[in-house]
Amino acid sequence: MEKTSENLVLEKMNSERMQEFIRNRAIKPEDFHLIEKLLTFSKQLIILSLHNLFNLSKERSGAELGRAIRSAERSNDQVGAELYKLMLAFYNKYGWPAGWNLTRVLEEL
Repeated sequence: MEKTSENLVLEKMNSERMQEFIRNRAIKPEDFHLIEKLLTFSKQLIILSLHNLFNLSKERSGAELGRAIRSAERSNDQVGAELYKLMLAFYNKYGWPAGWNLTRVLEEL
């Protein structure tokens, strides 16, 4: 039986690795929707778009995400723009270390 994307997101949200991340970074339940939406993107897109961003930019990651949003919008890349907007919303609440950590978790799942 094939799993729906909603079931896959729920499975990933409930995974031991994600729950550990949520506990360790004190992610608030009202922000779970950001992670759930990020989980709908392919692992390949996460790696391609976010893998080096937090690692290389650190405290400048928010500004880099803003530039990435504008660049994606200019090139009519709606998927990329949405990915960057979601990650920027997460970054604005939890900072670059949590954003870097979340990116690694998303890559693993």
